[in-house]
Amino acid sequence: MESNIKGLVAAGHEMASELKAECGAVDMRSVAKLISDLATQLEVQLVRANALAPNSRTFSPASTQSVVSQSCRN
Repeated sequence: MESNIKGLVAAGHEMASELKAECGAVDMRSVAKLISDLATQLEVQLVRANALAPNSRTFSPASTQSVVSQSCRN
């Protein structure tokens, strides 16, 4: 999944650069900026997800189920 996101990020930035270079229309520049912004935000979310991933591995499905079961009894 990470490689798919990295590929989308790279493709988004590349496409935005091509649109900016080839299209003088304001609308196309807006589209290019939007694509670039989306690619940037996708990259930010990937970094955040990777940073949080080690924390989420501390809970196994079994331990989570145990916590849920105990809280339902109280």
